Amino acid sequence: MPRATADDDPAPAGSSSFWATPPMRPSPALAAALERGRRLGVLGPVPVSGHVAHAEAFLVALAPLGPGSIVIDLGSGGGVPGLVVLEARPDLELVLLDAMEKRTALLLDAVAALGATDRCRVLTGRAE
Repeated sequence: MPRATADDDPAPAGSSSFWATPPMRPSPALAAALERGRRLGVLGPVPVSGHVAHAEAFLVALAPLGPGSIVIDLGSGGGVPGLVVLEARPDLELVLLDAMEKRTALLLDAVAALGATDRCRVLTGRAE
């Protein structure tokens, strides 16, 4: 995934960041999927870049996982952090689980648009 430069999305004055690298710039397919989720109300109203920045914390936590590891995103909703992880870590397999068919239909479309149907399963159900 391409990295943005500091000029693309500068941090607000007086803020600090723990990121050692500039924020991720999602692919057009990922940005479109997240924007669609935002429009449909399954993601919050913040800009897509805010959702991606939030998901980057999960990437830091998943850094120790080796190739082929399976990550399960419970309550995947509009795809954060699952879709961001899917794009940023092509070495991982993902399971996106949500209880609402409306959300999993959106996720299925997004996974297909990202060309990741071979390493990501989308399930409708509850994790109780």
